[in-house]
Amino acid sequence: GSFAIQENPQNRGNFFSINLTRAPFDNPLVREAMWLAISRTDIAEAGHNGNAVPTLQPFAETSFWYLDKDLRVDADIARATELIEEAGATGTEVTIVQWDALGSDLEAQIVASAWNEIGLDAKIEKTDIGTLVGFAREDPLNFDVVYLWVGLITDPNRPFSFFESDSSRNGLVGGLKSDDIDRLVEEGRSTSDPDARLALYDEAAQINLDNFAQFFTVRPFQFVGVGKDVTGFQQGSYYVQYRGGGMTSACVSG
Repeated sequence: GSFAIQENPQNRGNFFSINLTRAPFDNPLVREAMWLAISRTDIAEAGHNGNAVPTLQPFAETSFWYLDKDLRVDADIARATELIEEAGATGTEVTIVQWDALGSDLEAQIVASAWNEIGLDAKIEKTDIGTLVGFAREDPLNFDVVYLWVGLITDPNRPFSFFESDSSRNGLVGGLKSDDIDRLVEEGRSTSDPDARLALYDEAAQINLDNFAQFFTVRPFQFVGVGKDVTGFQQGSYYVQYRGGGMTSACVSG
């Protein structure tokens, strides 16, 4: 036909980060519980109408930089509840600062509901990206949880540089600071061999996973309209995947 919608695969991942510098989130038991409460399957299916796949990274499976790690897709509410009780954190208020261009408000709502189910008191505050980044740059970090996405990645140094201790974006990964990550990211940036770089970034990613800081949820599908007669096509702001589709408007002439 004269018009078709096709998926446009790209390296992108939605994620939230927990503030490691603020009690009780400085307790790894609390952060582990918050991770265990999340069902990536629910987010992909209910939060994005199936137009997303669970992920623990911003790299698509077709990317050379894809990290071959075990991916937990389902929640463990019982264990998460036990950890919250063990940490003495039942009833803790959690404010999720959500980027208003996340692409699916339901995604953050699913996360907040899961945290409420394990004994936390979660709420969502939507804001623009400038305000969100501002919270993540304050000293001390001025948030409980930030919720956003990173995409349009052509080189892994971009998302991994967030983890560098002196990065202005370190707050976006929860303020996780590690001499080992600093070394790995610097070596990855300066190494020319792709396989060696991949191994370095894989090791850095594992440190984050072990510390329960930055949690990737899903990779939303991106769609483009293809056809010689397509007019009036508008890409959503920031390449957002909307629940009704990836386009704001399009029509076929003739």
